[in-house]
Amino acid sequence: MHKDGVTVDTCAGKKEWIVCIPGERTQHFSDNARIISIHLAVKSPENGAEWRGIPIVRFAPDRVASRAMTRLCGAKVIRRLTREQTLKIYGVLLSLPEMLEIQELTLAFLRNLLRIAALHKFRFEPPLIHDPRVRESHRSLSTIDLRERYLRQTFAAKYGLTAGQLDRLWRHELGMTPRQYHECRRVAFASEQLRRQGTSVKCIAVDLGFRHLSQFSNWFSAHQNESPRQFQTRPESN
Repeated sequence: MHKDGVTVDTCAGKKEWIVCIPGERTQHFSDNARIISIHLAVKSPENGAEWRGIPIVRFAPDRVASRAMTRLCGAKVIRRLTREQTLKIYGVLLSLPEMLEIQELTLAFLRNLLRIAALHKFRFEPPLIHDPRVRESHRSLSTIDLRERYLRQTFAAKYGLTAGQLDRLWRHELGMTPRQYHECRRVAFASEQLRRQGTSVKCIAVDLGFRHLSQFSNWFSAHQNESPRQFQTRPESN
């Protein structure tokens, strides 16, 4: 498996877990491999929490975590879904009791996943920011509507700084500028939506505030090195 410059070449034993942060990746399994793949979208825009640590970790879960995964995979609603539906369960029409069951089992699984992953320095948490101006501006930019234009001077003025001063503070604390962070959020949103079945490229462009489809296509291609259509139709990495 190759992710963000890190390559893991290993033979996962029976009942072992491999966990990696969201994003594009490549992975290869032997012909007789038997795997359970669970994809979770974890978001906390209020404090800008993100996955932190090495991109990929491998470990053996304890009995409690294994039981939580078994209960989730063995849920009645999961067992009745087709293979395609289990890959895109957020697009499946469920009854309220079924939805509550899935949420309960998913949260139990996630709690145990976070607990064990933290032991391997793999955490979902907000960044440690010392400068209060960077902390407040980061929190604000984490919750801003993605359709809004990022106005560099106007945004910095809210914190009594010039755009250049705020950029320097952000680079020191976070290794990027506010504009780069805002663009990363927009690209992540566009990529996630393009992976959803039945979502049109035009609707995604409108959701991000683009007036013309060509503008969105050029913007997306500049960040992802392929057009929205190519990204949408390309099979997900296996």
